Amino acid sequence: LRATGGGQAFEGWYRRIWSFADAHLIDRQGGAWHPEIDDDLRPVNRVFAGKPDLYHAVQACLIPLVPATGSVTRGLRDGGVRLG
Repeated sequence: LRATGGGQAFEGWYRRIWSFADAHLIDRQGGAWHPEIDDDLRPVNRVFAGKPDLYHAVQACLIPLVPATGSVTRGLRDGGVRLG
């Protein structure tokens, strides 16, 4: 969002959201993400069981690496991002 004209305010929100994800959503023991947390920010399995949403977690990590000009796959390709 900062690249599309949002300025430094979006950089702050980006950092704030990733700090929250780091503290509450990243599953360091089981890998991937906790897809659901309760009101006390603890992982729960009420709606989802296991790791059902890997697709969105991967996109959340890749989208900031590419230009904000459209396709994520084209941005990864054109930006020279190597995934392996």
